[in-house]
Amino acid sequence: MNSRYVTHTVSKPLRILLVEDSEDDAELLVCHLERHNYDVEWLRVQTPEAMSSALDRQQWDIILADYSLPKFNATDALHVLQSKALDIPFIIVSGNIGEETAVAAMKAGAHDYIMKGNLARLVPAIEREIEEAASRRERQRIQLELKESEARWHLALDGANDGLWDWDIKNHTAFLSARWKAMLGYAENEIDNRFEEWANRVHPDDVASVMRSLQEHLARQTEFYRTEHRLRCKDGTYKWILSRGKVSWDETGAAIRMVGSHTDITSTKQMEDTLRQQAESLTAANRIKDEFLAVVSHELRAPLNAILGWSQILRTRKFTTTTKWEILEAIERNAKWQQHLIEDLLDVSRIVQGTLELQFTPVYLPSIIAATIKAVQPMADAKRIQLKFTVDPDWEDAEIERQILLLADSNRLQQVFWNLLSNAIKFSAEGQQADICLSLVADDSNSQSQIDSYAQIQIIDRGQGISAEFLSHVFDRFRQENSSSASHGGLGLGLAIVRHIVEMHGGTVGVASDGVGQGATFTVQLPLPKQKLSQNRQPSTADLWLETSEPYPLVGRKVLAVDDEPDTLELLAVALTEYGAEIVVAGSVPEAIAAFTQFKPDIMVCDLGMPGEDGYALIHQIRMLEIGLGTHTPAIALTGFARESDRERAIAAGFQIHLSKPINPYQLMSIILKLTKDSYLAEKI
Repeated sequence: MNSRYVTHTVSKPLRILLVEDSEDDAELLVCHLERHNYDVEWLRVQTPEAMSSALDRQQWDIILADYSLPKFNATDALHVLQSKALDIPFIIVSGNIGEETAVAAMKAGAHDYIMKGNLARLVPAIEREIEEAASRRERQRIQLELKESEARWHLALDGANDGLWDWDIKNHTAFLSARWKAMLGYAENEIDNRFEEWANRVHPDDVASVMRSLQEHLARQTEFYRTEHRLRCKDGTYKWILSRGKVSWDETGAAIRMVGSHTDITSTKQMEDTLRQQAESLTAANRIKDEFLAVVSHELRAPLNAILGWSQILRTRKFTTTTKWEILEAIERNAKWQQHLIEDLLDVSRIVQGTLELQFTPVYLPSIIAATIKAVQPMADAKRIQLKFTVDPDWEDAEIERQILLLADSNRLQQVFWNLLSNAIKFSAEGQQADICLSLVADDSNSQSQIDSYAQIQIIDRGQGISAEFLSHVFDRFRQENSSSASHGGLGLGLAIVRHIVEMHGGTVGVASDGVGQGATFTVQLPLPKQKLSQNRQPSTADLWLETSEPYPLVGRKVLAVDDEPDTLELLAVALTEYGAEIVVAGSVPEAIAAFTQFKPDIMVCDLGMPGEDGYALIHQIRMLEIGLGTHTPAIALTGFARESDRERAIAAGFQIHLSKPINPYQLMSIILKLTKDSYLAEKI
């Protein structure tokens, strides 16, 4: 198949060389990047010759390569790239690659590898590798500048632009050129021509090394005198000087004269410092990245091991009902923990990309704190930790006049307090107590501010504590204090997410600890507006839940479920049938249209990200059909796309609600019951 260029106009330009034999896979990658606001210019190649020609014809920002092609593979592609001596990020995007193969490819020069079935890391990986490539080019540029600076030094020396000095050793006098004095900021008549004028200006830390070099040359141990040291300028600052010279001896072997030059190498030293700092930063970043990847691997595998292990045991052995429930609870607990880890990774990705959004509504803080305490109570009970929630009298007095509300995203605030409380429980010993204190703090900063005061929430534990050295890094991403804290689990992301969410609310978060073993106090302050707020707000997903005690609450409801994943369809069918619903499933848009026409469902549950025609195409066709029928069937978008922009797009397309996977069957049942309640009652009447 012939190679071709395709250009799509979006916002961020990106030139991609694709080593790929599947045109469909290539276009899938391009579409994925376009959805992330990239203006993609791309070329697909399948042979070494085509790739070599493409590299010669133009510049590329990145190379994405399938691991194995019929006549080509990623290793060969790496060899082609390396033969050109080009520094272009190289990422393997493959449908099936083992860990050993991937490690070998990374050692051969690949920068990363990503599975085609999970492209969530593709955009962050591309951005990271492009940024690191730019950093490498910047280092090369600085190194080139250093070489050019050395060449300029030779030219300046030839032009007598350096400071010259002439020391009469026998008579202990010296000549210092005008340029020598001007380097230090002096006029020619402001410094006497004496040896001491130089010696007294050498930086105290450099005196020993300078005198040692001078004595070695005077003793004829070196052919030339050469040293780098700092000299004090007129304004009190120091300049780095390259000093070079040579001694003349008389016929008796006595040193009589020494002539040399001074070159200002301050800028060169600054460049060296910049390079060193960049190298140290890159080394630290790579170390943190490697450590983080190791932690991610461990933390994701640990619950997966429990889930797979218990699932396999359940299939091969018989257990009592009690034991079976305990095993199922263990599976559910580990699945929820894995979901929490993935949500943390996604949140950090949103933070880095600047796409984390908040839904601000008036909220009542004590209710959010109480709900969070209830959520973490099982975790606390497992360690016999008492959670004590107290409200300061000042807060209670203020609520006599009016209920105190703040403008916030209730779900994200609950995430903040969940992270802080779970941290307090995690690092506390069995039987200890953790306190949650709510109080009012006055705003004394600006009388014209729209902020009346601050709600202060302190979470105090008496557990492991934090060392003074690590205290300033507590809220850094990917940071855990030591192996002891790492043994408690987690990715080192929770507190970084806490800080970002709190700051997005206009608040602050801090931590205090007297040291290891002395516990820790986390303090969150959130602004309270002067203007009284009303709790009127738009309904959220939680508002659509309809509690019921009926064993078969969906009896009489007809549900059409649409998803291209057979396992998901089976789960929906079993779960909703258990609640009494009559359900028909469809694996594609054409099947769904046919089923909709024949089955006439009361409600639809539809996946958005199906291949070919997706959920948006389906809801558009359904709504067009309903124009002629005069009906409007409620529809739920059930999808793995969990961004706020995805929710807004789904609602705008015609869905009533947007639910992200994994699903809670009871939640789904409750929402179906709520959305179909009025129409069902109307039919009965």
